[in-house]
Amino acid sequence: MKINNIGFVMVLLMVLFTGCDKIEAPYLINKGPVEGGGGETGKRVILLEEFTGHACVNCPEAALLLNDLKTLYGEQLLVISVHAGFFAMPLGELTADYRTAAGTAINDYFGVTANPSGMVS
Repeated sequence: MKINNIGFVMVLLMVLFTGCDKIEAPYLINKGPVEGGGGETGKRVILLEEFTGHACVNCPEAALLLNDLKTLYGEQLLVISVHAGFFAMPLGELTADYRTAAGTAINDYFGVTANPSGMVS
C-alpha cells in the first residue's frame, strides 16, 4: 500500500510542477480567412530578403522597385535588406561598413553571388 501511495504522490508532484506557459499580449487577432482560401485564419505576411551593397550599381533601381511593391502590398510585405557580399565591402570613398556577421552568414549559406538578389519567404 505504501508503494502505491508513494507512486501516487510522485505522479501528483509531476503534474503540479509542469504547467503551461503564460501567453502575454498581444494575442493573435483573427482577421478572417486569408485570401485564396485554404481555411487558414489570420494575416499572412510575405518576407522578402534583398541582398545589397553600397557599391552595387543596380541596387538603387531594385530598391525603387521594392519601394513600389511595399506601397502596393503595405503591411503584407516585409522587406529586409541584407548588406553582404563583395559589393558591401568598404571600398575607396565608401568607408561605411554595414555588414553584419548574421548577414554574411545568410549570404554565404544561400550562395548569393550577385547583387541585387532576393529571396521570398
